[in-house]
Amino acid sequence: MTPREATALVESLLSPVPLAQFRESVGASRNFDITGHPVDTRTALMGSDPAATVLSGYATHAGKLDSHAVAPTGDIPAPENIDSPQAFAELIATYHARGHTVRVPDLLALSPTAARMARALEAVFTVPVDASLFWSIDRARAKIHYDDNDIVVVQLAGTKRWFVSTDLPGLNNVWKDAAAGPTVMPNHRTVDLSPGDLIYVPRGTPHSVESSGTCLHITFTFTPVTHRTALIAAIDHASDLDRRLRTTAPAIADGSLGGALAVLAEQWRTPHFLPDAEEKRRSRFVGSLPALPKLAPAAITPDTRVRHTPLALLHLLPRGNVIDVALPGGHVFVNAAAHEALAHIASTSAFRVADLPGLTPDVAVALVDRLAAGGVLEVDR
Repeated sequence: MTPREATALVESLLSPVPLAQFRESVGASRNFDITGHPVDTRTALMGSDPAATVLSGYATHAGKLDSHAVAPTGDIPAPENIDSPQAFAELIATYHARGHTVRVPDLLALSPTAARMARALEAVFTVPVDASLFWSIDRARAKIHYDDNDIVVVQLAGTKRWFVSTDLPGLNNVWKDAAAGPTVMPNHRTVDLSPGDLIYVPRGTPHSVESSGTCLHITFTFTPVTHRTALIAAIDHASDLDRRLRTTAPAIADGSLGGALAVLAEQWRTPHFLPDAEEKRRSRFVGSLPALPKLAPAAITPDTRVRHTPLALLHLLPRGNVIDVALPGGHVFVNAAAHEALAHIASTSAFRVADLPGLTPDVAVALVDRLAAGGVLEVDR
């Protein structure tokens, strides 16, 4: 997936709202919604029949379900003898009969379309993105709560009323305060979502929902790059540059970290320090993504046309005489002489091997073979 393709996909998810407006809302931690514009990109995230798509995962997902309920009438059922979509549907119906809304985690494994959208969001925001599906019945409600991550919700079937706090979100860290009391929502607005509608809710924003009829919605979750994340990236980069930050630290309580802070401030003032720290963070992020499936080996020649695999993502980081090529699952180090060819690969979704600039045919074949082994390139049949 090239940067241009990722941007176009996210823009189609948000249509008719511009990506710049969404970025502004994310940066300001301000919730917003898109209603009355059921574009195909949103309605097709789980295929033409979202329920059938979920039920097709009976063998892998029946044991993963969890749920929430305001007033349950029974315990959650055990996933026994789930050997067909019909048995999976009966299990979910039992959850519903006992007053539970079902959450289907690991949703991206069930829908290539949703998985590709999540990868596009990852490429645009350079943070991990996950997705779940919520399946509820008429009049199902959720207690007032907040999420530890930002959420982008797309309604797939049925209608759901959202009650969303209009107060400043807490922007809570992912670790929870055990002493925290119940979530309250003194001020809120109401949003009705129909199939194809979208709502964005920042982390720490109290909200509640109520369903009308059978409802299915997909929730993408992510935490944008925070100041804390950026500071950690800066410290990591500074420690690469200065040995003093890699020495053993004294106890924090004795106040002896002033020297380390002075080293960080010294590095901070050097040219290009922050952009370089961010590039390293992006590289580590891409390399930390789950490895892509390994494809069957294919005979690559200079005349072979190849293309990016659906979830391919590449980040190039020059490191002296080599290029650190980050791809899902790790890093490949390539001679810096191939930088122009690598830049072409990263920005071009499909190409002929012989057309890679600056390389002899045999070197071009070897480079493509190496990236194909990492799951980011495949033969364009």
